[in-house]
Amino acid sequence: MFCSKCGTENADGAKFCKGCGAELAGAPKQETDVKNDETNVKETETTKTVEKAAEKATQKPAASSSKKGISPKLIGIAAAIVAALVVFLMITSKPTIDLSKYTKIETSGYDGYGQARAVVDWEAIRSKYGKKLKFEGDAKAEYDGVMTPMDLLEGSVKISFDENNGKLTNGDKVAYTWTVDEKLSEMLNCKVKYKDGSVKAKNLTEVAKFDPFKNLTVTFEGVSPGGRVKVEYTGDVLETKDFTYDEDAVVANGGTVKISLKKQEMSYYAEKYGKIPAMSEKEYEVTGLDEMLASIDDIDDAFAAKLHKETEDSIRSYISAVDYDWKEANVESVEPAGYFLVVPNYENENVSDKAAYSTVYDVEKVTISFEALDEYDMMDTEFASTLNDGKVTVYYAQAFKNAIKGQNGCSYELSAYDLIYAPVTSPDAPVPCELYVQITEEETYPTEWKVLANNGFEAYEGYTPVNKLDEISDASRKNLVDYAIRVVEDYVPRTFDVDIKEYSYVGDAILVEKSMAEKGYEMRNAEGYNEYWIILECKIANDNLEGSTSIYCGVKYNGLIKLPDGSSTAMKCVGVSGGPLAGPFTGKHGFVEPADLYDWVITDWRSSKEYDVSEGFAAFER
Repeated sequence: MFCSKCGTENADGAKFCKGCGAELAGAPKQETDVKNDETNVKETETTKTVEKAAEKATQKPAASSSKKGISPKLIGIAAAIVAALVVFLMITSKPTIDLSKYTKIETSGYDGYGQARAVVDWEAIRSKYGKKLKFEGDAKAEYDGVMTPMDLLEGSVKISFDENNGKLTNGDKVAYTWTVDEKLSEMLNCKVKYKDGSVKAKNLTEVAKFDPFKNLTVTFEGVSPGGRVKVEYTGDVLETKDFTYDEDAVVANGGTVKISLKKQEMSYYAEKYGKIPAMSEKEYEVTGLDEMLASIDDIDDAFAAKLHKETEDSIRSYISAVDYDWKEANVESVEPAGYFLVVPNYENENVSDKAAYSTVYDVEKVTISFEALDEYDMMDTEFASTLNDGKVTVYYAQAFKNAIKGQNGCSYELSAYDLIYAPVTSPDAPVPCELYVQITEEETYPTEWKVLANNGFEAYEGYTPVNKLDEISDASRKNLVDYAIRVVEDYVPRTFDVDIKEYSYVGDAILVEKSMAEKGYEMRNAEGYNEYWIILECKIANDNLEGSTSIYCGVKYNGLIKLPDGSSTAMKCVGVSGGPLAGPFTGKHGFVEPADLYDWVITDWRSSKEYDVSEGFAAFER
């Protein structure tokens, strides 16, 4: 066999010329078992390597070999090695499967309800690549024997459509998106390619349509925000049961509710009615519900006047009927003082959004006068310490439950048992804190309900108990002392039958129940949490006394608290406490010996109470 390039004679069957190294024309061709059957496949690094190697193998080596003295035999061997490498790389490289070539996107159904679906010809893929696919890496141990590589490939691929799918009309475009497990190439010896796209809906069956919601009546019942939905169909085509909605949902004015046809194939309607629904769902705005009274601002003038009248009637009826041994008690005035409004605390996850129940407390400031009270009667009333010129001031609050702001005005539920009261016991308090606590206790505040207030009542929100004397501001202490003096000025002359010639402030003390201090403060036990004492020295005289005599009085407050603004007030003023005295003042409250007063207030309670005593009062200790 002669070389066509240089004319050198070569042995029969030789592949390359021994003279110049060129490939001999009669040499047998080598074929690869793996062919790239895909079009437009992105080149991989493996493919590039193979091509470069092949190029080198076919380059003319004659000139360079003659210069460098490389023998034709070595060149032939190198070429054979390269050719073998080409074959090896082509066999071992990962095939690339073009999924798009095996996929069709079809649309079907009725115009207006068209549905797109993807059909992947997995059988064709299995036929071409099934035997070539192998598990790789960790997938060998995890899946081998459980599924085939083809099963893994099929389960790793998903095609999804946009939100218009199922509502398509002829000519609509619907987009589709491929989702392929990103670790697929690590689990199988193949690569995949795909392309997202869109198709036009066509060949959808056109049929007459009807409005399924035309004869559907949607109404709302109850109280916003806990209203309910009710539907009724009165047409001839469908039935009420053909519609579905969230029957457990609660709704509020201004919101929306979605009513849907029950899921049915459009063929069901076409065959049964000869037409299909023009739509399958519709939203309705929630309107017309009565509303829970949710804000004090919702109380308009007309409602306020109605609340005031109802509360005044309850107060006058109560005072007239109750038996407190009062003699000729007279309600001089009833003045609106403000409101408390208790609403559901929706911030608490345990409070259902179905709760739409509120209670408004109308607070009235009431002045009561007593024209004839003897000493015994006065001591038996709980207003003894607050009597001033024959009058007492009391705050009453009437509860109006299930308060509703309706389409035709406000409404409520009223009960005579929902009247609560508290006397004025601290001059700087906008309303007795005792009243605030009664309301918040009643309404399980602050977890399940929120208490709203106005006219200064809101000052109590977030109050804390006072544990030490230095927590009391100078201004608050002065107010508490001034009020204590008023109590003593009323009590001592009336009960001792004496005149107060002079009085002076001695000091103060605060005591906290040890059991309360250990457990921590809670609003419900605020009144019993601590007691606060103002100690006064009074110089008294009358016709039966020689000169003046000093008595020492302790005015007791329960539940001393500190408000967020830094001021302090008490929930209740108990009044003058101590004694009783002997001698000419037998049975009266007060002490002649200051050490006895100290024992009464402090020493007798040291085992059960923590205490803080001012320097002036501490001087009375034995």
